[in-house]
Amino acid sequence: MHRSCARARPASFLGTKSDLRNKSSSAVTPEEGRRAARMLGAAGYVECSATSGSGVRRAIEFAAAVAAEDKGRRKASIWTRMRRTSSFR
Repeated sequence: MHRSCARARPASFLGTKSDLRNKSSSAVTPEEGRRAARMLGAAGYVECSATSGSGVRRAIEFAAAVAAEDKGRRKASIWTRMRRTSSFR
């Protein structure tokens, strides 16, 4: 996932169609999803179902929090680089 990006960004791993878990023998369990998220280096794993509406708000809030945290880190690193330049001192 990160290899294709010019600069690695944090990502959240989202499991969709969680309402179908009981209807399918090939469904991913929450533990398998968390394990895959760790293996991919994702910020976390969240499940949701658009059909039932469960977990959708949590998934959106989690993705927004991950993006906001990354934005804050990038601003801090830019600020640090600016302070190091001789013209800024």
